[in-house]
Amino acid sequence: MWSGVGLFVLGLLCFCSSVFGQGAVEAQRGVLIFCDDPSVQKAVTSALHKFNDRLTTGYKLALFQILSASKAENGSDSVYSLEFTSRRSECPAEGSKPWTDCNYLPTGHRAPISCNATVHMTEKETDTKQVDCMIGE
Repeated sequence: MWSGVGLFVLGLLCFCSSVFGQGAVEAQRGVLIFCDDPSVQKAVTSALHKFNDRLTTGYKLALFQILSASKAENGSDSVYSLEFTSRRSECPAEGSKPWTDCNYLPTGHRAPISCNATVHMTEKETDTKQVDCMIGE
């Protein structure tokens, strides 16, 4: 009898911690916002510029699709968590042309590339804290 009650209490504790633990994580991630929001576009543009600035070979990436965006606010500051896909563009990595002025590569390497970014924005400044794109050669 006691072992059945013990298992029930243990199961209840696990359930509560998983339910309430998920809520805490969601609160830290912020609220979902529309992908076509101008502030999301600005954050993604910043993230891709930063990623492309680090490239030394190959081709710059250009935005393909924004998959999800969430926003957490801290006073007048906002932190955006972004998931998007990109594609290789026709612009060489070492070139000065921004990715926004580039077309996608017409042949080869046409599959979308998954990217994640964290961008901090104030009224005056946009700072990409982290951006990762899963480039496979």
